[in-house]
Amino acid sequence: GTTYSTRYSNITTSDCLKFITEDYMLATYNYISDKDKKTKISAIAQDLLVDEEGNDNVIGQMVVNCENAVTEQGTLSMNQTQLLNVAIGAIQELTKQVKEQQAIIDELIKRVE
Repeated sequence: GTTYSTRYSNITTSDCLKFITEDYMLATYNYISDKDKKTKISAIAQDLLVDEEGNDNVIGQMVVNCENAVTEQGTLSMNQTQLLNVAIGAIQELTKQVKEQQAIIDELIKRVE
């Protein structure tokens, strides 16, 4: 896939797709102070910072505003713009894969005709 350089590392559209499909897990929750108790859906910010083995999740750390959270006891929050860009990267990768698969399908159809 296409590679994008960031201050974190080089990130490819394949990396974006992997993050969306394997790392970005949705959860439902309610705010304690919400009198209506309306259920929300989102990923949990702290779950995106590291992978299952405890290694830094570079894309997750881009999506979560976490730079000062540990040192300054700040709160974690999702950076929706970064998340949207990662999702767009994942869509670009999927589109590329679909086009490649369609080319293979078209070639196989020509062989059987």
